Amino acid sequence: MPAEARPRTGAARSKSARATPARPLRRLDESLGERRFAPGDSFRAVVGVIALSLGGVALGAGVYGQWLRGAGAWVGSPYLMVGGAALLAVYVLFGRDLDLPLRIGELGVGVERDGKTVERLAWCELDAIGPKGRGLEVRGARTSFTLSLERHGKAAARLVSEAAARVPDCLKVPDALRARIGRPAANDGELLEAEPPQVVDELCRASERPLTIEKDVRMCARCAALYHKAAVPKRCVVCDASLKT
Repeated sequence: MPAEARPRTGAARSKSARATPARPLRRLDESLGERRFAPGDSFRAVVGVIALSLGGVALGAGVYGQWLRGAGAWVGSPYLMVGGAALLAVYVLFGRDLDLPLRIGELGVGVERDGKTVERLAWCELDAIGPKGRGLEVRGARTSFTLSLERHGKAAARLVSEAAARVPDCLKVPDALRARIGRPAANDGELLEAEPPQVVDELCRASERPLTIEKDVRMCARCAALYHKAAVPKRCVVCDASLKT
């Protein structure tokens, strides 16, 4: 299992990329590592962006010409609206593979929704990772998304590798596709420090005791399942990893 965490020094989090020895349990006040993968360019992505831009312009011009133009409706407005709608349909078909940055690391897999907010699925929350169209679908109880193998090839390799080590039962990727995706390179992605998960309203996986104080929480280093420090089992109830310290 890759260890990408970096140790704390006093109250400040270390900015070093040094790895620490793997431990069965992590504290949430320690540094937690992950890698950020920005989407690459592809022909499908270029087609999608062009179709979205032109479609929006054409549709807007058609609406203006049909209903907002002071001199009355323009005869070509319906054609512009139909053409704009067709271009937007092209975007839906060819340009909707996930083109947002991805985060993959100790906390699970996440999507950057607005450049700073990360919507994550912990490894223990994953239902399945499997092929869908030209990409991989990541499914969980709270959310799901599909990443393009063309635009997120390096992220896909990291995702498959990490999932195989952490939650192999959730990995539904055929061997032939796994061979095509390949193995991740050690330096793929930008190494970052992840914000610890929010524990408000979360329950201990073993005792269902409320987790309200970060310092009382322990996290399985393999699947990121959360436990109260007073109720840590010998083995993780999700991934069966030994939690002996």
